[in-house]
Amino acid sequence: MMFAEYQNGFSAFADKLDDVGHSSHDPEDLYSDPLIHIGQTFDGLSSMLRGHADPNARQLQLFEQILRQTPYILADQGIKPLSEKDVRKPLYDFLKTVFPDVQREIPVSHLFKTYKADIGSRKLHTLVEVKYALDEAELRQELDGIYADINGYAGDDQWTRFFALFYTATPVTAPERILEEFKLSRVDVSWTPIVVHGTGDRPTRAKRGPLRGAPSRSPKITPETKKARNKPGSLAATKQPKGRKVGG
Repeated sequence: MMFAEYQNGFSAFADKLDDVGHSSHDPEDLYSDPLIHIGQTFDGLSSMLRGHADPNARQLQLFEQILRQTPYILADQGIKPLSEKDVRKPLYDFLKTVFPDVQREIPVSHLFKTYKADIGSRKLHTLVEVKYALDEAELRQELDGIYADINGYAGDDQWTRFFALFYTATPVTAPERILEEFKLSRVDVSWTPIVVHGTGDRPTRAKRGPLRGAPSRSPKITPETKKARNKPGSLAATKQPKGRKVGG
């Protein structure tokens, strides 16, 4: 409708496109009726677009920018992550200083299962899943987890924007490859993958503690221990061969 009005109005200037007028207030101030008509139409369209624009667009842009700066947030705090939790917590702590409504482990319920998003903002209708990987094999596993989350968060109209943040300890893959992976898998456009690279490692067994059920180490045998074992009357000295009874 508006375009038809624009065409009808502009047709009046069909033979006057080169005409230039002089302002009555200042002869040096030139104007063009066709250009005035175009400018008025453009201003009207701009007003309509601004009225239908997402009121949270700028906040969402800032939110996404912070996610992309995750390696620098960790580096500023001297954090070398060993797990997903080591990435998720400092990121959450930073986000909540900018977006006070940010929460952790936001539940998204279905009939038989409840999914929990790592980070979310109800005001922005946005959820974030954080994944941590050291190499390409781990990244593939984390992708499987994201696909499960995509299905789990679908159908809840409260959430309209989703970010899958992949933090890798080395440059495992280019961000464009993950984006292409999402396209090939026909992931909904409401999901945005973000790939960032930083430092990282996995905890060693010593840091994790002994494995459950693992045999304990034998005590170190010192010369004093040997002497005590061979002392007459000690248990080691009186031990009998297998199958032989002690005494008569």
